This record gives sequence, structure tokens and C-alpha cells, in this order.
Amino acid sequence: MTFSPHPRIDIRLRRIGNEAQPLMVVDHMLADPYALIAAAKRAAFYVPEHTKYPGLNAPLPEGYYQTVVTALRGPIEAAFGLPREAWVSFFGFFALAVTPADMAEPIQKIPHHDTVDPGRLAMVHYLCQGDFGGTGFFRHKSTGFETIDATRQAAYAAAAKPELEAASLRGYADAGTAHYELTGEAEVDKT
Repeated sequence: MTFSPHPRIDIRLRRIGNEAQPLMVVDHMLADPYALIAAAKRAAFYVPEHTKYPGLNAPLPEGYYQTVVTALRGPIEAAFGLPREAWVSFFGFFALAVTPADMAEPIQKIPHHDTVDPGRLAMVHYLCQGDFGGTGFFRHKSTGFETIDATRQAAYAAAAKPELEAASLRGYADAGTAHYELTGEAEVDKT
């Protein structure tokens, strides 16, 4: 399956939080987003065993990776300080968050971090229309951490574990989540 980049990709770079982490927001990524939606409808979804994702995953089409990496290589290099000769690999999946908050484990309701590897970047491509939120970025109040790398992982886990055990979390992470402060958001483009 092949995909084409939109002729007018809209790329904006923001810095969020006290750590001024780069956030690259890309609207109008694909010329035909409905082709990716059609691929998602045909995909074989499964419950992921390797993560605590509150829902279902399915493989992405290979052509999607090639389109995104080719179209965004230069902007990614500029935004995240990657050298032009850096080797880029990719891993991704379709994701459907279908677990209701009252059925989710406490660990699924707090802000998460994808990896402690500074060479890995996370990306979310929303394929929905309407009010479905977006992505929030948070500061852990007791540590002040907005990012978790290998040097911070043990301290964060030690501080967050008792907080998580004592918390009564009703919903998924938002501006009111105990022990975390919302530092920025990437909203879903509704056009």
C-alpha cells in the first residue's frame, strides 16, 4: 500500500514545559488520510502484551512509514537536533483506546513515558474527527521531571510508586490528575 504526503503539510515547532522539550505538530500529513483509515479498518487488532496500552493495537502498513520518514526527515532533524547521517528506524502501530477508565489499571491512568532512550522519538497520528482530545504533556510534581531518561528513571519510579498506590484515579490523565501538572497539549486538528 502506498501513501503520498499532502502537498501542503503544516509543520509547527513548539517548546513545552520548563525543560523546553521540542514538540513538532504536523497537520495535513497525508494527501489521502482516508486510505490510512481504510487500512485501519482492515487491520488485525490485538491486545498488546508488551505494554500497558489501554486498548488494541494493529500493524501499520509499511508504505506509511516510508511516507512519513521521507516527508518529515528534514524537519525532524532540525527540531530534535539529529545529524543528517543519523540512521532512522521506526516502529509503530494503529491504536484504539477502548478500555473504559473505570476498567483500566491505575498505571494506565497516569501520564506515561515511552522510553528512556534519547535517540527514540514518539509520534501520534490522529485518524479521528470530532472531540477526541489530543495529547497532554505533564510534569511530575514531586520530582519536577517532565522527561524521563536513564538517569531519572529510578528516582521517578521510587517517587511515583507510592503515589500511584495511594491514589484513587477516576479517569485518564488530564489537568486534574493527582501528582502531575499539565505543561502543554497537542490538540487534534478537526479539519
